[in-house]
Amino acid sequence: MDDDAKPSNNTLLNEVMLVSLVIAILGGVAGIFFIGGVLDWYREILERLYAIWKAARRTVQIIVIMLSMGLIGFIITFFRRFYDLRDKLRKELLVADTGGSAHTVSLERETEAAWNNIRLLAGSGNPSDWNMAVLRADALLDDVLSHRGYQGATLADRLKVADPETLPSLDTLWSAHRLRNAIAHDPLEQHTKDSIIYSLRAYETALKELGALIEEASQ
Repeated sequence: MDDDAKPSNNTLLNEVMLVSLVIAILGGVAGIFFIGGVLDWYREILERLYAIWKAARRTVQIIVIMLSMGLIGFIITFFRRFYDLRDKLRKELLVADTGGSAHTVSLERETEAAWNNIRLLAGSGNPSDWNMAVLRADALLDDVLSHRGYQGATLADRLKVADPETLPSLDTLWSAHRLRNAIAHDPLEQHTKDSIIYSLRAYETALKELGALIEEASQ
């Protein structure tokens, strides 16, 4: 009986081991398929997230571009209104200096009164007054060129269309205008008195050439 039981036990053990091996193999295969499915699912989620991000990035770029264009338009409109208001205030100040009205004061009278004020600033001992003299001289020339029919939104635009035969001081005017731009960019920066005088003489000469400043007023 014992001899007969031993083969049965060995057979049962072998069967158990075989079944265990099959289960392990099946489990491994199932695990591989399961892990592969999880990886595919994870990759699909990443692809969807990336697609959402690409779409959102394009939308953000479009919004930023639109906001930038709107800001540029606002800046352009602001400066146009600023220059219009500046011209209006300058004309009112010129009229007030001469004690007359806009309809009765000639351009020559306005220019003479404004230039006398510029001379006072240039003769001051304060460098900030010198800078102001250049700024006002530049604005005065811009106003005269506008009255003379020179087209352009700024003085630089008007100088670009100016005829050197009509305005021989054109080259020196560009130098004076560059100094004006430097002062406008940094009003606290101090410039030499010689550079201020050189620029003011360029403006003075141009005003004479345009017939807006008589010789006696500039003495």
